[in-house]
Amino acid sequence: MEQIPLIYCHSLDKLNDSVLNIKSAIEDKGISFLQVWDSDISTLITVSQALGTIHAHVENNVIEEVIFPHTDEAFQSTKMSPPKMVLLQYVEDNVKGGELVLVDSKKVLESILDERPKLAEILMRPGCISFCQNGESFSSFPVYERMSDDSIRVHFRYDSKVFVPDWSREAIKFLHQNYHMNPEFQIKVIPDEKNQILILDNYRILYGQDAFIGNRKMH
Repeated sequence: MEQIPLIYCHSLDKLNDSVLNIKSAIEDKGISFLQVWDSDISTLITVSQALGTIHAHVENNVIEEVIFPHTDEAFQSTKMSPPKMVLLQYVEDNVKGGELVLVDSKKVLESILDERPKLAEILMRPGCISFCQNGESFSSFPVYERMSDDSIRVHFRYDSKVFVPDWSREAIKFLHQNYHMNPEFQIKVIPDEKNQILILDNYRILYGQDAFIGNRKMH
């Protein structure tokens, strides 16, 4: 994956101009850093509101274990789609390890279509992956969903919330092990600047983290 764009926004009155640059970077690369004027939660909220409707987690827990690259809120159905963008800001990061792991699903799919078209066919078939929420409701999708505007939206997790039919089991496992966990398709980021917000296209970029020891706090 190419270098992540960095956009500077040193004051609130520059935010509107920065939003245009953010949207351009997200459209092109699927990811951007935004350097803002402080690390206060109100600043993150202001930036988020400028980009669209906010969907916040009820609990914003930081866990020390490995988190595999995934789509945030992947289980959301078409009635309430997963958020278009994910904003991450680490305001304390005194840890050993804990790199963010980012995967550009657009580049992964391009590689699969070129090298393994039969695998792509399975991963683009409706119902090849399902997600469970609270042990009750299930939402089923293709991993790579073609939308009405001909764009591709990724739906992926690799944890206990995922259920797959027999016909896609090996394909899902192969995708995770040979692409998402392959350093060739990963970029690892150390979130060491508290005034930076990492902005991801949640329909394209999967994100996870390596295990860590220490103290980490994020908005």
